[in-house]
Amino acid sequence: MKKVINPLAWVNMCWSLSLWLLCLTVVWIALAQQSFFYKQWYQLLDIDRTITEYAPLNRFGRENFVETNTEEHVRLFEVITQAVHQQSNDLSAIEYNLPDDNSAVLLTENEVIHLQYVANLITTATIVMKVVAVVFIFSSLLMRYKKIAITPLKRQWVYAGGLMVALLVLSLVVGAKNIFYWLHKIMFPYNHQWFFYYEDSLMSTLMQAPNIFLPISIVWLIATWGLWSIAVVMSRRI
Repeated sequence: MKKVINPLAWVNMCWSLSLWLLCLTVVWIALAQQSFFYKQWYQLLDIDRTITEYAPLNRFGRENFVETNTEEHVRLFEVITQAVHQQSNDLSAIEYNLPDDNSAVLLTENEVIHLQYVANLITTATIVMKVVAVVFIFSSLLMRYKKIAITPLKRQWVYAGGLMVALLVLSLVVGAKNIFYWLHKIMFPYNHQWFFYYEDSLMSTLMQAPNIFLPISIVWLIATWGLWSIAVVMSRRI
């Protein structure tokens, strides 16, 4: 006989999943407000050394970027972060300041196109998260009305932990970089340039992409896990 999943389990699943996605969003917003701790990763990843090595090799005439300092690098990352999240700045107008009080355009046309697409993805994600919030509210009200108990945190840890382990094994087998590239291929249109060599991109050099995305992702997931756990515990006590 085919086993049928209890409808109450589906409600619990929708509640937990929507809560997890909302926690992901809240943590992302908080990290964005802190520029994803770029200043800390800048030091740990020795990004200054990457800039010193590759900026003089820039093939778009921006070799003088090597003359900029750490404070300017941090500022530029903050400007880019704000631009893609608020869509209030003209990406093509972002400039870096030189010691002699001159300035130059930071991004190439393809970089602007890429970052604008990223901004559009964030806008779309914002709309999706509003729908998720509605699902969370509806499932919360349904659980309260039907007196459905929230699955204990330890059991949810087992489910979520199992999924995390499976994803970790997958990344080890397939390769984290291959997964990163695959995600970009499905997220961006065909012929859209999302990979930039350091010699062609001050943006990639400034971020030491894709290396910087790993620690940012780890902090994002750990913080989300903690916030989600707290939210589950508090919800069970209400």
